Amino acid sequence: MLRIKSKNVYINESFQKASIIIDGTKIVKIDSYDEKSDIDYGDHKILPGLVDIHCHGYHGFDCNKADEEGLVRWIKDLPKEGCTSFLVSSSTAGEDDLIASFQLFRKMIENPIHGAQIVGIHVEGPFISFSKAGAQNKYEIKRCDPKILKKWYEVSGKNIRLCCVAPEMDLNYELTEWCCKNDIVVSIGHTDSSYEVASDAIKHGAKSFTHTYNAMTQLNSRVPGVVGAALDHDDCYAELIADGVHVHPAAARILAKMKGKDHLIIVTDSTAFKGMKPGIYQKNDVTKVVVHEDGSIRLENGVLSGSGNCLNKLLKNAIEKMHIDEITAINAMTKNPCSLLNIKNKGIIAEGYDADIVVLNQDYEVIQTYCLGRKMV
Repeated sequence: MLRIKSKNVYINESFQKASIIIDGTKIVKIDSYDEKSDIDYGDHKILPGLVDIHCHGYHGFDCNKADEEGLVRWIKDLPKEGCTSFLVSSSTAGEDDLIASFQLFRKMIENPIHGAQIVGIHVEGPFISFSKAGAQNKYEIKRCDPKILKKWYEVSGKNIRLCCVAPEMDLNYELTEWCCKNDIVVSIGHTDSSYEVASDAIKHGAKSFTHTYNAMTQLNSRVPGVVGAALDHDDCYAELIADGVHVHPAAARILAKMKGKDHLIIVTDSTAFKGMKPGIYQKNDVTKVVVHEDGSIRLENGVLSGSGNCLNKLLKNAIEKMHIDEITAINAMTKNPCSLLNIKNKGIIAEGYDADIVVLNQDYEVIQTYCLGRKMV
């Protein structure tokens, strides 16, 4: 049994003096700060472990063409940024490569190793708009077909938890409805649809928006677009890449105010080039990407292609540079992604919950991360 304490433990959306008692993988008790402890973290902030539901890779590892060595390295390194749980996220690619990746993800989910826990799979493509594909492979885009996703769902061991859909590609919302029946959350993204079509997709079960503002129709006074739908539908969640590059701080702040403390989700949208030094890299036989000093990753033509940012740095950025209030920013990386995915044992510090915990200093640098009660840093 392990007892840790701090004067700044994030409990019930406020910082409190408290001790946390961990037995095995679980938090078994929240106790007084004055009790004796094994580790006293003083003024350091103790938060629930950070959760990333939209990340495609790291240091050469690509979810579209996954290899076990790269995945293991990623699982073990994510706690260094405070991440304790994540969705492995594929995008538009060839089916053979995707199926091989889903099979590997299933193996790693069923046989977990110590590190950040894979809590499922996020399928970001290929059910997206050709005109809003961004950096994704336009030649592998497919019209929405439940049969395709069902095949991948079975191959993955039914571990697909989140699927990005451009609603204009989803005839009669058949894919959206199939996802809802199989407990797969539908997120509207990479879409050229209107406010009205996005709103109709929500009526059929869509619950979230993929990297809001990016790769979707914009807000206009007479044509509110998909961004308008994200802002207007109070019960829907909205992803935000809080790096200050993908979204202007003022726009990010507006989104945070509209979604409130319960429906904003901050994601990295990391790619295989995360962790690489700034420079030019070969993405595939014909495409190169540029890794910039600010953590952004672009194609040579300037199109954004995900990011190389870390969750703890995005938390600091959201609070200090975007001036998103602290409770909203913290919930956006802990409680809210778990609520969206209906993960009931993670996302808050409370008795009976998994002992997924991150300790940060006042500059949001990671002091220690506990994954299922085990020290990782």
